[in-house]
Amino acid sequence: MRDFVPAGNYKLQARDVRTTLFCKALNRKGDWIPASIDLTHLEETNIANEDGHLVNLDGDVGREGYLPKGDYLLTSKDHHVILSALCQRMDQRWQWSTLEITDLGYTAFLALDDGVLTIVPHSTN
Repeated sequence: MRDFVPAGNYKLQARDVRTTLFCKALNRKGDWIPASIDLTHLEETNIANEDGHLVNLDGDVGREGYLPKGDYLLTSKDHHVILSALCQRMDQRWQWSTLEITDLGYTAFLALDDGVLTIVPHSTN
């Protein structure tokens, strides 16, 4: 898994880990339509809006937190980067869990709390 998957021990008890950018994108007709792109395995991002569909072009224009930069920001709104995974509970059952990571810092560490993705607070020691 690449740079768009946050660090943490949750990965030991999680499967199908995905990081996805969701937003509303403007199409050529002038309509705001739901759009998304899977960021999970991307090392470089240069996201563009092609008629309401998000695509990754060649090159890397960076990111802020887990939100990729790119021209799509000019023609899209309501951006949310969501981490999702099938997570194991303490009773050994599996459940889907999601966590918004749009503004999460790179040093954040994630864990599971009975199958729920959580952010572990930083120690002040």
